[in-house]
Amino acid sequence: MADCDVVDDAEETKDVLFAGLTSSCGRPRSSSLSSTARELQMFCTMATRGCSNDHNKFCYICGELTMKKQQRNITDFVKKLYFDYFGVKLGDQDKSCVPHIVCCIRVEELKQWLS
Repeated sequence: MADCDVVDDAEETKDVLFAGLTSSCGRPRSSSLSSTARELQMFCTMATRGCSNDHNKFCYICGELTMKKQQRNITDFVKKLYFDYFGVKLGDQDKSCVPHIVCCIRVEELKQWLS
């Protein structure tokens, strides 16, 4: 986990995540704000202010609330699938404010994509 690329500064993380999602005046583009962008905004808020929800109830890949029977641990195989599909390392696993689980649905979709 130490080999993952991690951005420590919350503001820098927010700037990276929202690059291209704001207009020239700095306001979010309403047409660009997808559910993923809203989830990223929520993540940034949770990371900077603390979170009252258990982060391990959400899938690292899709951000969806995940029931206990659908949760899977992030294994080396899942990290490899994630890297192969997205082209970036699955990071931030050393931080307590990010999910440390994935949902079985996304893992299965990544497995099917691989084959």
